[in-house]
Amino acid sequence: MKLRSDLFPYPVLSNELDDFSNGKFNVSISQRKISVSRFLITFDFQLENEDLQNLILEKKAKFAIHLEGKSSSYRNLIYLENGETIKEVELESGIAPKKIYANVMIVATEKIINYKNSGFNKDYYGENLVISEVEKGSILAYDTMAELNIDFSNSENPNVKSMIRVASIDNNFMEVDLDGDTIRVNLPRKSYYAYVNLSNSSKEQQQLLLVAIILPALTMAIESVKQNIVDETKEWYEALGHLLSKINYDIEDLKGSEENSLTIAQQLLDFPLENALYNYYSFIEEKN
Repeated sequence: MKLRSDLFPYPVLSNELDDFSNGKFNVSISQRKISVSRFLITFDFQLENEDLQNLILEKKAKFAIHLEGKSSSYRNLIYLENGETIKEVELESGIAPKKIYANVMIVATEKIINYKNSGFNKDYYGENLVISEVEKGSILAYDTMAELNIDFSNSENPNVKSMIRVASIDNNFMEVDLDGDTIRVNLPRKSYYAYVNLSNSSKEQQQLLLVAIILPALTMAIESVKQNIVDETKEWYEALGHLLSKINYDIEDLKGSEENSLTIAQQLLDFPLENALYNYYSFIEEKN
């Protein structure tokens, strides 16, 4: 909901109002894609008003962010801790909508008695305006509402498996072969048998396969690109470049870079470790 001047029976600091003759409250907002299904929104609060700063230091007020989805039930109210001026908010496909309205504010966290501010516009309010009581939750300052368009296109888990093939070998260790058109993961026969059966089992067990087999293979492939020891004519190289572009990486820029291959691989797989082990633990506990 867009905030309006007629909502407030007292002066509010905002670049949309002339309630204050001096002082500023601005919030810079930026966004970046951190995985195939997640965005990180950064809010940078800038306040120039000593009286409001003091209220925040006294823990009587806080910076706040209110996110509201357009044509959806999504709502999220976030307060910054005392001393914070920058807040990062992670949005995930399937939870957050593609269009979000962001209101950024300073909100009273307790009832404020005899509120006065040296920035009040004296032409409107005279020399000594004192607000006898400001209720908890009241807005003391706000910036212009921002409309965030979150591009969740390509948010589905990229088809990493399409460029990786798993096979069995007569050996007692796993191998990763990057010389073919697909990345080939060779497993010992018993491990391969387990892999085939687990591939058709519960989601929790499939997540473990992603971590145990696909993640290290993908990490090796990315590392080979970094070291520039890969045949760029291979089909998997082109597919990897396409997948990397979805998380704002250029495969050419990776060559010789200091980027962490394991971190990038986890981004491509949508952070599989974040929940895989815990979900599997919970799955086993429920069965027992």
